[in-house]
Amino acid sequence: MSALVEPEFAMRQLARRQWGAIGMLFLRVVLLSVLSTALRIQIPALRSVQPLVDAVSGMLALWPFWTAVGRNWQWRIALGRAYADAGRPADAVRVLAALDGVQGKLFDAQGTGAAVLARSREALA
Repeated sequence: MSALVEPEFAMRQLARRQWGAIGMLFLRVVLLSVLSTALRIQIPALRSVQPLVDAVSGMLALWPFWTAVGRNWQWRIALGRAYADAGRPADAVRVLAALDGVQGKLFDAQGTGAAVLARSREALA
């Protein structure tokens, strides 16, 4: 079995992944805006379906973002569970404490991370 990463490194990695997802979202929005505008100029018939083109552009920008953020939360929950299983409840609480926020409620719909967080908090008490 491999050793667990230290919490400081894990928190830096989580932040780096989150900022990377935000940066790529910004890049996709800019590129899709330029593409949409160029297509509207080149193909005047697209003006009549512009709301549809905008909706598709929005989906193309947001889908990879939500996927990346979801993977980041899955990694956070798995890491917290690994810390808890290794008898390191303080590290598990540190990594999983973000589940108390809005994103935690969105990306931990089944409550597995919240259960590990509660168990780790009980172990600290």
